[in-house]
Amino acid sequence: MHDPATIVLDRTVTLGLGGDCLADIALLRAEPGVYGPVAWAPTVSRTLDRLAERATAALRAIAAAALRAIAAARAVARSRAWAGAGQHSPDHGVSADRRWSSTWTPPW
Repeated sequence: MHDPATIVLDRTVTLGLGGDCLADIALLRAEPGVYGPVAWAPTVSRTLDRLAERATAALRAIAAAALRAIAAARAVARSRAWAGAGQHSPDHGVSADRRWSSTWTPPW
């Protein structure tokens, strides 16, 4: 069993040595005295796939949190802008308690 961190490290070293595909990890396997035991390409592929699945879920969670933070920041900015606009703000004179009528027409 290979440690996923070691597999990622070995893949990184392979890229640094000029490798451009998973099979190039054989460059490291050819020098066990220098790099130690190195996983075979299929093991590397499966490990990277598992890590990518987890990363995708983590990125989705981060993106959702970022979107919530952006929405909150926009709400604060909008509130401040409308407060500064005074009677020219889009919600000037509008009350959540006011009853709407089907015959109501906007004041503009």
